[in-house]
Amino acid sequence: MWPTLTDQEKKQLCEEAGTMVRALGRLTRSREEKFIGSIGGQPLGDRLFFGRVLKAFPDADAFYTFWTNLKPSMREFAHQFPELPPLPYGDPFVFTHSHLGFCNIMVTRRTAKAPLRIAAIIDWEQSGWLPEMWEPCKTRMMPCVMSGEVREDVAKYVPLVAGIAPDHLYEAFMTYLMNRGAY
Repeated sequence: MWPTLTDQEKKQLCEEAGTMVRALGRLTRSREEKFIGSIGGQPLGDRLFFGRVLKAFPDADAFYTFWTNLKPSMREFAHQFPELPPLPYGDPFVFTHSHLGFCNIMVTRRTAKAPLRIAAIIDWEQSGWLPEMWEPCKTRMMPCVMSGEVREDVAKYVPLVAGIAPDHLYEAFMTYLMNRGAY
């Protein structure tokens, strides 16, 4: 459907999705809950972790130790080398959909002449409490699996949906993603 939309329709739908994603990021949980995982303390369902993690991480340090393969005491030393860029370890963990491909955003027209609107966001099995940078970085990956004009077109709208993943942060995310052998 994407190639048939006008630029205005693409922009409007992506802005609407962005509003929904920002609302997800404002969800809170009780202060006692420190785990990093899916709703109810379950392990993360994100395909980047699937089969590698059997339970929720007890806290942010455990998550980042797994993700970077660096213990907290080693991070400062390791990040002196450009091939191991730092991540925003102090950033909050927020509720994330974690699979915002356009195939998971259902759209409809309320009437024949009405503009397209988002009817639903589906495919929630990868959702959970993840670092704030996760959604922008993971969504920025989406155009990488596309080709040609569609890739360029989608890439310009991704920031409207999930926010902007600054280059240095995206490069750090991708470094650790590739080190994990994911994707």
